[in-house]
Formats: sequence, C-alpha cells, structure tokens
Amino acid sequence: RRFILKTMYKLVRNPTKYLKKLSLENVKKLLYYAKHENVNELNEKVSVTYSENMLTVHLPDFNSEQKFNGSIYFYRPSDSSLDKQTSLRVDENGSQLFDLSAFQKGVWKVQLKWSYDEKEFSYQQIIYI
Repeated sequence: RRFILKTMYKLVRNPTKYLKKLSLENVKKLLYYAKHENVNELNEKVSVTYSENMLTVHLPDFNSEQKFNGSIYFYRPSDSSLDKQTSLRVDENGSQLFDLSAFQKGVWKVQLKWSYDEKEFSYQQIIYI
C-alpha cells in the first residue's frame, strides 16, 4: 500500500518525468495492487468455500445487468501440469459452483480474476482437497 501511495504522489507532482522512469515491473505492481484494492472496497468479502468435492464462489455486489467477464485459475503448487483455468459464469446472485471431484487431493491455489462495472478485480485463496 505504501508503494502505491508513494508512486501516486510522484505521478501527481511530475507525471511526465516519473512515467518515463517507471519500469514495466513497477507498472505491473501498480496494476496488481489496484485490482486487490478494488476487492477490498466491495461491500462484502469474496467467498470461496470447498465442501464435499464442490467449490462455491460468491462475488459480492454483483448486478447481472452490468458487463461481467472473468476467469478462475486452479494452481497446483507441487505439479504445474495439473493447473487448470475456466471462465467464471456466475448466476444472478454472483455465485457459481465447481465440481472438483476429478482434482487430485492436496493443496491448490484458487485465483479469481474478473472485470465488472469497468473495474478489474483479483482474489486468491488456498484450499485443501
């Protein structure tokens, strides 16, 4: 958070000079933090719960009339060949179920990335199957 504030201060003071010095890595950091800050500004928390081979994802503040696009990534830390990605297609309540019965038991990192109401969001959570 300190990095964002410091960078924004420099951009406001002298945007032309600072933008020339901003590395691609720092631009990526800014975008990453901005997506996570957007998640923190939601009225409710994002919910990812696993029970009996089913993963439930709930995105708060969802309005089905707004343009929505998103993906869910399943990363297996011990074997990247098992990594999977699929589209998020939440219902009118902002929820979606995923059948994980074919997934190997163990630790998985679940990452959600979506855009909604002209903002980008990112959320991740570790689950154990």
